[in-house]
Parts: sequence; C-alpha cells; structure tokens
Amino acid sequence: MLSHFNVLSMEINTLLNSGPAFEYPVIRENLNLYKIKLNSKLLKIKEKLQTLLPDIRAGREGAKELNNLLVKANESPFEFVKSEAFLNSRSLEIRALNLLTDGFNEYSLKNFRVADFKQPTRAQIMTNYHHVVVLDVNILQSKQITQKFLQNEKINSSFWYNNDAKASELGKQKKLFKNFLEANQNSNKFGYLISINLRDEDQPIRVQAKRSGVADSLDFIIPDVRQIGKPRVTFVSYDHFKISVTKPNNTWVTHFLVEYWPIIDDSEESKTSLKFAFSQQNTQNVTITNLNHLTTYEFRIVHVTEFGISPNGEIVSVTTKPSSEPTMLKFQSSES
Repeated sequence: MLSHFNVLSMEINTLLNSGPAFEYPVIRENLNLYKIKLNSKLLKIKEKLQTLLPDIRAGREGAKELNNLLVKANESPFEFVKSEAFLNSRSLEIRALNLLTDGFNEYSLKNFRVADFKQPTRAQIMTNYHHVVVLDVNILQSKQITQKFLQNEKINSSFWYNNDAKASELGKQKKLFKNFLEANQNSNKFGYLISINLRDEDQPIRVQAKRSGVADSLDFIIPDVRQIGKPRVTFVSYDHFKISVTKPNNTWVTHFLVEYWPIIDDSEESKTSLKFAFSQQNTQNVTITNLNHLTTYEFRIVHVTEFGISPNGEIVSVTTKPSSEPTMLKFQSSES
C-alpha cells in the first residue's frame, strides 16, 4: 500500500515540475490540490500504522483494524488504479499543451501571447490591440472536477485529444494560426492570442475575431495560403500585364495584394504593392501597369482580412515585350 502511495507521490511531483505546471495557474492549482490531499491521506495512514504494527507484532489485536485500513484506502480516490487513471489524464493534458505550444516558444513578439484564462497577459493583448484573433483551446481540467474526484465522485475521464479527428483539427488550426502570426508578426494593428481554457468536449477548438474585446458572431476563418493558388497571366504587353486571381472560399478575405518587382532586384525598396477588393465574381482580372519593356518581373498574391494578411502566395514570373505592337503597317512593293 505504501509503495503505491510513493509511486503516486513521485508521479504528481513530476507533473508539478513540468513546464505547463509552472506556466498555467489552473494546472498548478489542480495538481497541488491533489498533492495536498494525497500527502494528508498518506500521513494519516502512517500515523495509524505506527499504532497498529507494534500491537500486531506483539501478538495483540490489530489485524482487523489493519484490514479495515486497507479496505478504506482501496475505496478512496487514492486507490492506485483509480489515481493512476486520474494522473494519466493530467499527464495527457500537459503533453497536449506541450504539443500545442511547441514552435511558439522561440517567439518574442509584442503582438502575441499564450495564456490561460486567469493570466494578465491575456488582458494586455486585448487592451493593446483593437483587432485580436484568438485561438481558443478548451483543454484544462476545472478545479471542480478535481474536487469531485477527491470526494470520490465519478467523473468523466474522457479526453477529446484522444479523438483523432479533433486532434487533427487542432493540429491544422495551430499550423494555420502560426503561419498567420508569422505574416503579421510585431504588427502595430493586430494582436494574436492562444487562449488555454477549461475543457469543452463539444467544442474543443475555436478561432474568434475580437474587436475591442467583443467577439464577432461568426468564427474567424484563418486564411490558408493554399487557397491563393497560382495566379494566371492572361495578357502581356511591353509596359503592362494582366492576371486573373481566384477568389477564396473565405468570407473574411475581402481584398488581395499584388506585390511585384524586377527579378534583377528583389530588395524591399524595389517592390511595389497594389491592393484590390474582391468582387462577387469567382475570378478577378487586374492590370499591372507602368512597367519597363523587355524586363522580367516576379509577383505574388497576398490575401487581406480585417485582422491581418495571409502568408505570401507562390511567386510567378512574367517578361514584358520588347516594344508595343505596331498599329499601322504599310506594304510597299519592291517592283518598279
């Protein structure tokens, strides 16, 4: 019995020493609540054993009380299998958080934070930026659930991260969010927050767009660079070219940028960016003018939302013609 308690003590200490336990108050509170109750239970058992064991060794009565002690321990929430399942769920919770935040730790951006719903850094992003995109990850065990477990009440031990479809969706949204953040890093206009919230099995992941802290009624759809596709060049002249741009299936994308530059000079100073609004049509034709003749240009498309721009689309090259098309040709016979 005591060996099982020692194993549980080592496991809870390992979890308390994990990164997420230091970073997120809710996790630390839950783990500490379990640890305090576990240590209290262990102390009471040791005190009882100190009384019973000498009597048993001396041949006096005590075996029955010892058996009752074992029965009560097995009926408590600290029964080994029961507590192991609880701690495994906490371990899975922590591993899921590590996977979620992996790749963001190297960022030191003024417009990005990862915070649980109790941390003040969450409010800082909301206060400093009028437009904020929030990736809600509803993953944390509530204190009430932990208290129910310690009161030996039955709790729902299922975890949505075990669901392959839901875990895959989180991976997809994390990648989209990371790419979107990188395209808008250190922006003075847009803030980005990964919010770690209490568990919600029905809606574990959600992306919200907030204006001055008020969420839009529609969930935000993060622009996907794959929806930009490859723009099609439809006409080339000596001083301009025309392209056809496909409208994405994302109502949050309202405009697009065409960024272009001569291939011999791709410095930021040489790049020109033109902004166009998407129309109701599925494809849109635009003209890029004031170009040099017989020059190769590169260009790309960037989608624009109210809450930031998408990552850069695929680069396409086009070469202008050497001169304009002749407008009048006169044929003269060589015969005299």
